[in-house]
This record gives sequence, C-alpha cells and structure tokens, in this order.
Amino acid sequence: MNNATSTNSIAKDSAMISIPRIFTALLSLTVFLFLLSCDQVATPAGITSYSFARVRNSANLADQGSLELSGAQESTAAIVANRPMVFVAGLTDHGISVLEVASNGALSSLYNLPDDNTNRHLRSPYALDTAQIGDTTYLFTTSFAEDAVNSYEVASNGTLTLRGSAVDGGALELDGAYALTTASVGDKTFVFVAGNEDDGISSFEVATNGSLTSRSNVSDTSSTNLESPRSLITAQVDNRTFLAVASDLDDGISIYEVSSTGALTNRDNVKDIGGGVNYRFNGSYALASAQIQDKTYIFVGGFDDDGITVFELSSTGILTFRSSLDDSQNSQYQLDGLQGLSVVQLRGKTFLSAVSFNDSGMSLFEVDDLGQLENVANISDSQNGDYLLRAATSVSSLVTNNRAYLFITGSLDSGISAFEAQLE
Repeated sequence: MNNATSTNSIAKDSAMISIPRIFTALLSLTVFLFLLSCDQVATPAGITSYSFARVRNSANLADQGSLELSGAQESTAAIVANRPMVFVAGLTDHGISVLEVASNGALSSLYNLPDDNTNRHLRSPYALDTAQIGDTTYLFTTSFAEDAVNSYEVASNGTLTLRGSAVDGGALELDGAYALTTASVGDKTFVFVAGNEDDGISSFEVATNGSLTSRSNVSDTSSTNLESPRSLITAQVDNRTFLAVASDLDDGISIYEVSSTGALTNRDNVKDIGGGVNYRFNGSYALASAQIQDKTYIFVGGFDDDGITVFELSSTGILTFRSSLDDSQNSQYQLDGLQGLSVVQLRGKTFLSAVSFNDSGMSLFEVDDLGQLENVANISDSQNGDYLLRAATSVSSLVTNNRAYLFITGSLDSGISAFEAQLE
C-alpha cells in the first residue's frame, strides 16, 4: 500500500544546527520508519491509498463444442449462490453460455442454452442483464430476430429455466429488440427493453416467479432521442430512478424517470451538436453509470465520434456536461468505433472501461470525483495472440473476492477474454 505523507520544507543552515536538534530529527525519522514498516501511518483524509497497477489477462475462451459463443455480443456478470458467473449472448449461435469465474479469473463452462423448440425466442440474442428478487437470480435476454424478451431463472449450477417471455405486438416496442437493462424501484423489479426497429422503449414488471407484465411503452417523438436505440442504463439520484437511452441515428441521449409503477416520464434530451460543446457521442452506442461521492454520472460512448462524454445527472433528471475525450487525442487509445462501456468500483476507486469494434481493444480510465477521465491502461488484440478481442462488442465487470474483473467479447473471434484490473 502506498502512503502519502506531507513534509515541511526545512531551511538548512549548518551553523545553526545543534546536536540536540539533530538527535531529535533522527529520533523522529526512526519512529516514522518504524510506523511505516508496521503499516500504521495514517493516510491524510480525502486521499485514497490505493493506485492502479496493471491489467492482467486471466482467461481467453473461444467458441467450441457446446459453447454458444459464435458471434459473441453482450455479456453480463453476477454472483449466484456465491458463485461468480458470466453470461454471454452468441449472436450467430442463437444461444446463451453461462461461465463460472474461478478465484484466479479463469473461465469454465457451466451451462449452454441453444435456441430450439423448448427454449424459443433466442434467435439473434443481443443484450443480457440480471436481477435478484429475494433469493432468486433472473437473467433477461433480448431476441433481435424474434422481437422478444425472455426471463430465465438461474440455478446455483448455472442452469437456465425459462420463466417468462414477451413478444412484440400491440403497444409493445419490441420490434428488433436490442438493448436491455433492469432496475429495482421500491419493492418492485423492472426490465426495460429497447426496440431498435420500433424506435421505442417498453418496461415490464418482473414478478417473484420471473413472469413479465407490460407496464409502459414510449415511442420516439420530435423532441426525444429514441431513433435506433442502442443502449440502456439506469441510475438513482436521491431515491429517484432514471433510465438513460442512447440513440444511434438521433446522435443523442434521452433521460426518463421511472415511477413506482414502471411508467416512464421524459426529463431531458441532449444531442451531439458539436460546435463549441465538446460532445463526443455522434452515433451514440454505449452507456454506463456510476455514483461517486454524492454525484451520479452518465457516460456516453459515440461509435462515430470514437469518444466518451461524461454528464452529471441531477435529482430532476437533467444532464450537465462534465468532460469528454476521443480516440484522436492519444495514439494508445482503443476507442475507434466505441461499442461498449462498463464501470467497476474497487477500494474507493472508480474505473470506466471502453471497448472498440474497429480497434479491437479496450481502454481503461480512472474517474475522479468531478467526472474527469484519466487513462490508466490500453489493450489491443494485436498485443497477444491469445486475446479474443477482434471486433470487440461489449465489456462487463464484476468484483469478487476483492478482485475486479473485466470481460470483453470479440464478435469476430467468437469468444471472450477476461482481465483483472489490479491495484497496489
């Protein structure tokens, strides 16, 4: 552990230093070194004693056998019955793979669910997310080709059992079901689905048995940014829940407040207008959120801008610009065609990982209390022949046993690579 210690600058005048003062200084230094060796020197208030060290590759798992990783799209991670698991959507395999994360970050297959007559609505799965209701963990998936969303109960051994489904029809906005996220509001759990072809959002309440009930449906308007929605994320500010939507064709982001019944009320809309504002979310494709101290931040990734924009979210759902950066600012950045974002927090530190389709890599940033980004690591598929990052499509994260892991899917490699973000 690094310890930051402030010392006073001492003006030295050899003619004025007495033997007692030298003895006192040496004694103070001896005491300090003793305390330091015992790890008992207090860290000044407001200073985190941990700093970023490195990113370590812990696993690379390619599609084979019964795995459903061909054309790997999104992944999500959760701890189920004390077992760390990663769930991966195989776009061209039309299935889901459930992987276990070992204590050293290695990945092994637990369960694989193909699209067949028993497990329908899995053709072209894109998005995944989990939610825990009571002692039960549920996995939710979208089917782009079948305009559907599914709810699966996750067993302690990774087995998936279908508990609920919804298929586009009537007022539902599930045509081309693409993005998905979940949130708990009070004692209720909701899943939100973005219909890429419908240009809209549907919310569903999840019952304790995993069944889905439609609660709200919103369509794109002249003032909102819902045309070709690519990503969803939720955030809470002062006990109010908000849903953020990233629109590819609108080049913008919309914020909705989620009521206790799952109703969606539009609160703010921001477009990538360029000009004097340093927005970098043209072709808005990815979202992440984080609470740092008493502030909530929304991170937006621009596929066409090859960049990241940071907003602070207020308790009324209003976005305020805080910072941005793009691929052109650093030759080491891996942000060309940014397609995925994920936040991981460990030991008082917040990190934002970004993966790029065109660069086939990942850039990792530390986020400070003001929403500023500092680059700490960059990984490219070309650096190691074992990496499976070609045409990277998503990144998810998980903290287990006080270790932070990042899971990156490579669609052209039909696989997933795991990395540990290590602190010192």
